[in-house]
Amino acid sequence: MFLPTIEKSDLFVHLAQGHAARTTVVTPNRRLAQELAREFDAAQAGRGLAVWESADILPLSAFVARLYEDALYSELAPRLPLLLSEAQEVELWEQVIRASPWGGELLDPFHAASQAMRAWRLAHG
Repeated sequence: MFLPTIEKSDLFVHLAQGHAARTTVVTPNRRLAQELAREFDAAQAGRGLAVWESADILPLSAFVARLYEDALYSELAPRLPLLLSEAQEVELWEQVIRASPWGGELLDPFHAASQAMRAWRLAHG
């Protein structure tokens, strides 16, 4: 599959057009989204601008949350599954860990579940 590439300077030109240009950048994690937004802001300031629209740069998780919220206000809403809260997600991780062969040996399954969830997010980020 061929995916076109774009230079960062060209991307910043698109982002500088503001939300009217309908350009959203999706990054794999929050740290990269923040760094790219910082670089965009520095480029705008370097052009001598005093004000500009914030660039629409989101980590994947925030982009998915935005899409889900948009779908909630569409005709798709009745068929959408509910998203888990972070507490519900940790509870599922804890159930899996307790059911594992090593679950009974852990001193703090809740902490292990929280760490497993963070590790999974990091690995998939």
